[in-house]
Amino acid sequence: MREYVLRRLLLTIPVLLGVSIGIFSLIRIVPGDTLMAMIDQSGSVTPEDLTKIRSQMGLDKPFPIQYVTWMSGVVRGDLGASYWTGKPVTDELIQRLPVTMQLAVMAIVISIVIAVPVGVLSAIRQDSFMDYISRLFVVGGLSFPDFWIGTLVVVFPSVWWHYGAPLGLASFAEDPVKNLLQFGPPALILGVRFSATAMRMTRSQMLEVLRQDYIRTAWAKGLKERAIVYRHALKNALIPVITILGTQFRVLLGGTVIMEILFSLPGLGTFIVEGIRLRDYPRVQGGVMYIAVLVVFINLAVDVMYARFDPRIRYK
Repeated sequence: MREYVLRRLLLTIPVLLGVSIGIFSLIRIVPGDTLMAMIDQSGSVTPEDLTKIRSQMGLDKPFPIQYVTWMSGVVRGDLGASYWTGKPVTDELIQRLPVTMQLAVMAIVISIVIAVPVGVLSAIRQDSFMDYISRLFVVGGLSFPDFWIGTLVVVFPSVWWHYGAPLGLASFAEDPVKNLLQFGPPALILGVRFSATAMRMTRSQMLEVLRQDYIRTAWAKGLKERAIVYRHALKNALIPVITILGTQFRVLLGGTVIMEILFSLPGLGTFIVEGIRLRDYPRVQGGVMYIAVLVVFINLAVDVMYARFDPRIRYK
């Protein structure tokens, strides 16, 4: 296992290198640059000032030199400073990461709590009333987009009851109630949305496992249903579900931007989107690299969990 983990960590180097080249190139392909965005905000700028600012930012240097300069800072843990605020990108990411992480963790926990028990129950009670209800829930969860539901959750309470989510971000340690009022609705929407896919996978895998010979043997030995389902069937059925949940968690780290905007949560998603809008290269590059590193380690954690749930899997 140790050799496998070390090998995977070494393989992350070319992966992250490819990500860095891709994002560094793509952000510069977009029409306009930081200076153009600044001119739109501040008004007219003389050509002399434009040349001076471009030189100060290092934008007048050739593309390879700009990339090498940026990567030399990344290796040292320095993601540069925002062109607009002048603040270090690393500091801003550290401030915003807990927001996105809390939203993602809450959403994935809600997804697991709903998907696994309901998926198991739907499989062991196939074609029952419970099974039909769960399948209807899956269809609804996959059909209704989360941004639409989020918009309704924000608009309807404000129109009908004149209620809005508390303003000003509060940490859970300082004010748990206010924190849950801010994070609860978007986490619940995302959790229910993602639970539909995980529930469908749990049900299909449980149905497949329950038809295996060793499960029939367990029934023949007179084992109780609870022992057969949770001790023998569920562990083998969870391998694909873990993959789905790992994929969902990766999506949540970088794909909660709509929920963050709707519920005024200053997370990584809004940070990167603002950087794209302002053509703030260090902000976008640093944010994407930060998420890429997190995704790499999440993939590694998912692979390690395979061996925990299925003893047949061994890494060498």
